[in-house]
Amino acid sequence: MHSTLEHVTLTGADDNTPIEGLLDLHAKFPFVEFGILVSSRPGRRMPSLEWIKRAIVLFAHQDTPEPPALSLHICGLRLKDLCAGKPILQDFRPILMCFRRWQLNFHGIRQLPGTVSRIIDALREMQVDPEIIFQLDGFNDHLVDDALALRMKFSGLFDRSHGAGRLPDRWPHGPGALFKCGWAGGLGPDNLAEQIPLIQQAAGPFPWWLDMERKVMGPGDGLDCDLARMALQACKLFIAAPAADGRAEHAPPL
Repeated sequence: MHSTLEHVTLTGADDNTPIEGLLDLHAKFPFVEFGILVSSRPGRRMPSLEWIKRAIVLFAHQDTPEPPALSLHICGLRLKDLCAGKPILQDFRPILMCFRRWQLNFHGIRQLPGTVSRIIDALREMQVDPEIIFQLDGFNDHLVDDALALRMKFSGLFDRSHGAGRLPDRWPHGPGALFKCGWAGGLGPDNLAEQIPLIQQAAGPFPWWLDMERKVMGPGDGLDCDLARMALQACKLFIAAPAADGRAEHAPPL
C-alpha cells in the first residue's frame, strides 16, 4: 500500500500577488493550501494585514464547497514571543480562526526545553486551537516528543534546508502512524514528477503533504501564479480522488 498526497501548500503570497489569481488556483486545484508568512513587519513574501483581510473576505464569498485553506507561517519576533509563552498576533485576532494550521519557522534555531508547554499556554490565553506544524530540521526534533507527551494537536514538516529551498540527498522517512508529516525543500515544477515518487516511498502508507516556496516565486520574490499552476498540475496526478463509495481512490505510484 502506498502513501497518499492529501494537499499542497504554496507559501509566499504577498501584496504583489493578485488575490484573483489565488482564487483561480483554488478553483482548478481545490487541494491547494496557501501559506501566509507573518513576522514583525510586512514585506517581500509577507503580506500586509490589509491584504490578508481582503483575501479572507474574497475567499469566503466564493461559490465553492470549501473556501481556500490557509495556514499561518510565523517567523521572527512574533515566533520568538510565542515560544516564550506570550500571546501574539493581537492585530490578527478577528481573523485568527481562518487559519486552521500554524507553522513555526525556526529555520535551524534550536529551541529551549519547555518551549512546547509555553506555546500551549500562549494558545490557551489567545483562545485558539490550531494544528501546530513543527519543522523537523534536525535541530528541534525534540519538540515532537514534548508535543506527543502533552497531547498537542500538531504535525511535522521535513525541511532539512531550513527554508533555503535545496533538495536533500535523500528524503527523510516519515514517523509512521505517530503524526502526519509534510516534506519541503527544493521542490518545484521542474522536479516534482521525479521527486514525488521518492517522497511517497519515504512517507510509507500514510497521508502527507508538500510545501513549496522558493521555486514558485516570481521575479518580485512573491508567489507567482503561473509557476504555482505548473506545480499544482504536476501534483494533481498524485492527489487522492474520491471514489463512488465516498472513499479515496489513490493515485498509482510511479
